[in-house]
Amino acid sequence: MKYALWFLVFGLVFSHTRAAQHDPSAQQIAHLDSLMARGDFSAVRTFIDSVQSSGPPADPMSPYLHIIEHVNTIITTKSEDHIKQRLEQLRGVAQQFKHDRAIELYQKSLHAQENGAYDQAYKWYTIAYFFDSRAKRQRIANIRKVVQLGYELLHRNQLDSARIIVDTVTFTADRNTRLQALADSLNFLQYQLKQRLDQKERQDWNLDIPVNPRIALLAGGSLCVRNPVSNADFTLHSKGAYPDEPLTGVTLPAGVGAGIQARVNTYWLGRFILGSDMSYSSLPYHNQNDQALVALQFDMRRIHTHVHVNWLFRNTTRIRPYVGAGAGYLIAERRPTDVTALTERKVGDETVQTIKHFAIDKETLQTPRGLVQFGFEYIPRTMHSVMIHSCFALYYNAKHNDFIRPMDFSVGMAVGVVF
Repeated sequence: MKYALWFLVFGLVFSHTRAAQHDPSAQQIAHLDSLMARGDFSAVRTFIDSVQSSGPPADPMSPYLHIIEHVNTIITTKSEDHIKQRLEQLRGVAQQFKHDRAIELYQKSLHAQENGAYDQAYKWYTIAYFFDSRAKRQRIANIRKVVQLGYELLHRNQLDSARIIVDTVTFTADRNTRLQALADSLNFLQYQLKQRLDQKERQDWNLDIPVNPRIALLAGGSLCVRNPVSNADFTLHSKGAYPDEPLTGVTLPAGVGAGIQARVNTYWLGRFILGSDMSYSSLPYHNQNDQALVALQFDMRRIHTHVHVNWLFRNTTRIRPYVGAGAGYLIAERRPTDVTALTERKVGDETVQTIKHFAIDKETLQTPRGLVQFGFEYIPRTMHSVMIHSCFALYYNAKHNDFIRPMDFSVGMAVGVVF
């Protein structure tokens, strides 16, 4: 659509050029232009007479005859001083010429003035003015077509297309009253278009659905932090004919683990959300650069559930930010695992290394926790029964150990349905 509009504007601006290539009368005008640009008035008259003798008078050719009659009248009836003074008065007008052929012809007028040929100078100025004023009229007509098309698209509520059309129109009005009127019309079009686009944007963000009461059932995933562990202590239970051993100073790196979650939100008094959630995550741990261990790997599984109250900053928009607080309970379980340990002992002057196999029992931590959270809800405009829920939660754990810190956080995203 965008490219089609560009081609349409291009066609409006350059339509007279295409017409000159296919319309016979336009070809005649192009030939007259070339004769007029050479200043050959007699050839212009002869060509017009030949055209009119073969058919009805051609109105587009009458301006050429008016120019010829005007120049001949001034040259034959006015004195040289009068023409010279007139050229000085018209110098400011000539400085506004923008058409290439007009500028070139006015240079001839200036050259003739330098040589004292003021009648020829006036002739070249008049021809230059003819070409420049006609180019301005054509330009005004093309701009008017584009602005009119912009208004039509605006009235048909094709706002994006109208904006593309408006963006293609750039011009300066100078002191031309018709261009100034077009500039005023274009400015008013831009103002109306901006108002309509702003209104459309507000409508896109506003929702025409009830928000209270309502229930949202959501399910999704979450990212949890795997806290780093340093100097952790374990009791290694023997799996062979050797005693249990303590294991101290174990280092386990930090990381991120994934989980799943489910939420139920109910909405009260327009802006309050009373909800609950439950999530499950499994965080893998493994040892790193530990000389005492060959392999230590286990999972830390966490199940937590919360109730919370959130407050919506806005409740009639597609994106609905909120902030809230709540409380819950965490069950964290370190799964049992096998451990391969490397021990050393002295045999005479030699050091003998022995690989032993141990097991670490599971460990469970259960703790109440508080939370503060913020995030947003997103409701698509065309699917009011669907909701996307995002949440960042910061937790405080009443109990903690090497793996569960006093402070913890998670980031979640869920999708669900709204009733």
